[in-house]
Amino acid sequence: PGMLNAVGTESSPITFTSFTGTSGGWGGILFDNGSDNGDAVSTMDWCNVNRAGYLSTLGFEANMRCYLTSQPTISNCSFNGSAVDGLILDGYLGEISDSRASLNQADGIVVQNSTITQLTRVEVSGNTDDGLTVANSPDLIVGGNAVSTCQLYGNDGYNLRVVAGTDTIDAGYN
Repeated sequence: PGMLNAVGTESSPITFTSFTGTSGGWGGILFDNGSDNGDAVSTMDWCNVNRAGYLSTLGFEANMRCYLTSQPTISNCSFNGSAVDGLILDGYLGEISDSRASLNQADGIVVQNSTITQLTRVEVSGNTDDGLTVANSPDLIVGGNAVSTCQLYGNDGYNLRVVAGTDTIDAGYN
């Protein structure tokens, strides 16, 4: 188990990016089910995660992937310029606030196999495919207490795309 506490400030954010400066130039960040072991608590606040997304056998096809975990808590972060998706939340049970996903070459944010993902004041714009894609996430609430005051606009595909296995999305308070 491990944990990551990346806490920057508005005037001095922490940046994770490709050494070469090209999209797809590194694998990105992965939090998996081992991220919850013991007392591990991870936080990302005021971070920029950019230009990742090469396809690998480990599933790094985004700037960041959270897989079967509640880690990390994410606030004031950006996920931009990925060669594929900006942020993948697969079985993620955590919280994201005051963050953005833009200018990614596929989807901005993908939520799949999740029931309690909380998105608050998240902006998703300018992505080549869809803004927010929700799949196999029954009764995900995209409003009220779970997803509120989000802005989904200017994506080349759908701003909000709902695919198989998602029964209800409450998109109030947006």
